Amino acid sequence: MRKVASILVLLCLATGMAACNDLNREGSSPEEQSKDTVQIDPVSVQQVTESEDSKTNFEQGIFIDWEQEHDPLLNDEIQEVLQEALDANVRSDQSAFRSLFLEPEVADRHWGQFGGNVRYTEIGHVSEDTTKNHILVGLLGEIMRDTNDIEEYGITYYFAKDEDGKWGLVAVD
Repeated sequence: MRKVASILVLLCLATGMAACNDLNREGSSPEEQSKDTVQIDPVSVQQVTESEDSKTNFEQGIFIDWEQEHDPLLNDEIQEVLQEALDANVRSDQSAFRSLFLEPEVADRHWGQFGGNVRYTEIGHVSEDTTKNHILVGLLGEIMRDTNDIEEYGITYYFAKDEDGKWGLVAVD
């Protein structure tokens, strides 16, 4: 949030300076108007600095306090599959992630959603979709994109039972 505010302030300052420059040029001679001007892009400097700081301070991983989770819908089997899925995502292990889906080819559609390094910090919600017999587990955290920008992150994992009664993933959204 601080980063966004800094960028907005810098953009406002740059816009104001450009407007003042145009006003000053209106009253000047054609020779003065044709002089080369040097422009500094303060936004880029700020972004690089914050990106470098973000990269050094960001630690990807799973930081969920599993002992605090007591929702009966989040049973041991779902929790185990969820932990394995999160671990596969953090390690960028697509084959391990794929193996957790009831239909492994469906995993391929969801793998590209992550787009960066993730820090999972808490379970936001656990709910049941009785129309499809799915358990939904919403996770919260942060993601560092390829641009080194850190954003708040939320994702939902959908679980269902296979024909043998074993829980697995059916979707990630």
